[in-house]
Amino acid sequence: GEFWLTRKDGTRFWARVVLTSVTRGPRRAASTSFIVITHDLTDLKLREERVQAALNGDEQAVICTDGRQVVTFMNAEAERTTEWTAERAIGTPIGEVLRVVDKHGGLCRFAPRRWQSHHAHGERRKISGTLLSRFGRSLQVEVTVLNTPGPAGQPDEALIVYSDRSK
Repeated sequence: GEFWLTRKDGTRFWARVVLTSVTRGPRRAASTSFIVITHDLTDLKLREERVQAALNGDEQAVICTDGRQVVTFMNAEAERTTEWTAERAIGTPIGEVLRVVDKHGGLCRFAPRRWQSHHAHGERRKISGTLLSRFGRSLQVEVTVLNTPGPAGQPDEALIVYSDRSK
């Protein structure tokens, strides 16, 4: 498991602890010992907390999707602008949660799998348009979509960041 531990000098660190049993000798006279492996994950935990704080900031809305193009994360600003709660949005297709109409009246697609390009290291797209909230409110937004490639190298997951330009 992962949890906080205390070193001999009194400092605390975030750790992943793995306990493994080792059996020696013939079956009847076997003795069992245990090996404890502790990984110090403090730096990783602190980075994770900083990223989480940035994602939950008030300036930009952030929505993440998985390979099926369903919402896996949504911050408070995304909740405010789309009028979806994160609880309700998670597991819902992105096209239902984030509806942005371009200047020609077409609905923007945020599903990277539908993109024709196959960049091995991901791709970024910028979109300007009008966000139509769940309850019909309209906001002018600037959207950046960053996809990450899946196992086959095709676009898969997406990080969608946008700003309310109506403020």
